[in-house]
Amino acid sequence: RRPLPPSIWSPTLLNGIATNPTSAATAENPLRIVVDSSVTVFGRVRHQGKYNFKPGMTLKDAIDLAGGIDGPVGASEVELKRGPKNSPTLILLNLSTSGSKPLEPGDVLTVPKKSAP
Repeated sequence: RRPLPPSIWSPTLLNGIATNPTSAATAENPLRIVVDSSVTVFGRVRHQGKYNFKPGMTLKDAIDLAGGIDGPVGASEVELKRGPKNSPTLILLNLSTSGSKPLEPGDVLTVPKKSAP
C-alpha cells in the first residue's frame, strides 16, 4: 500500500471517496465517510421512522411521508434537531406556519404527543 500523493489529495472528495492524508488512508484502502441521507420523524405521526431525503424536501413533505399527523398534537411546535448527533441544534417550528421549511439530510423531527390532562 502506498499513501495518496498530496498532488491528488482533495480535502473534500477524490473520485467520490473522502480521504484524509493524516490517517492511514491509502489509494487501495481510502477512508469512506457515510453521510446520513435520511430524515427521521418521531412522535404524533402515523408511521414513525426514517425516510429518504430528497433535495427540496420540506417539513410538510416529511410529515406527509410519515402518514401525516395522527390525532391531536401536544403543541403547535415541531422539534427539529439538526447537526452532529452528539450536539445537535434544537429548532422549534410552528406546525401551521413552517410547513415550507426546507429540511437537510440527517434532520430529526419530533411532533409532540398530547400530554394527559
